[in-house]
Amino acid sequence: MKYWFCATVIILGISGCRSYSYIDSYEVNAPLSRLPQLSVITDQEIFYGNQNPDYYNTYSRSLGSASNIHIVERQFTSYILDQLTNAKSEKSGYAVMRINHLKVRNTMSLFSVLAILSVGSTTLLGLPAGRYHVELDMTLEILDKDQNILGTYRGKGRQKAFIGMYYGYGEREAKEKAIYESVEQSLNQINEKVMTDMSYLNTKLKKN
Repeated sequence: MKYWFCATVIILGISGCRSYSYIDSYEVNAPLSRLPQLSVITDQEIFYGNQNPDYYNTYSRSLGSASNIHIVERQFTSYILDQLTNAKSEKSGYAVMRINHLKVRNTMSLFSVLAILSVGSTTLLGLPAGRYHVELDMTLEILDKDQNILGTYRGKGRQKAFIGMYYGYGEREAKEKAIYESVEQSLNQINEKVMTDMSYLNTKLKKN
């Protein structure tokens, strides 16, 4: 009987939790004009090229899981290459990403424990099995070919997603949803600030 109940919970969990795809929901407002092509430099590449072990250790401890960092870097790169710059133009500088703060946590871990102890029955009854909360603070630096900083643009994102049946997501999907939407929120803020400097940046980048 216990095995049948477990199987039922698993089947309902699969069918009852919504799926999430960042492809369907991820969106940064398209700029009205574009910058010349820029080489993308991510925070990963910065610390790999840094010989100071204290920098690496501080970076790793503060940001946590490499998979979370990769999501931010992948979406940043997509924004620069696909939306902000003209891929057909000559490379005229650099777009440097810095993750100032990234925190991913389950703020309702007690509910996750209850879901496990009850073999999923609390989730079946409609209680959440957890809630992922993501805080992101990131910076875009635009540099010319001589690595002079032309502009620094900062954005912050804060999003959450429930783990649960009926109205929530699976654990992995909930975490990814909160991360992707935090990146989207941060990049939209950055994008708005870059747009105000578009004429200045184009002039400086095309001078080189």
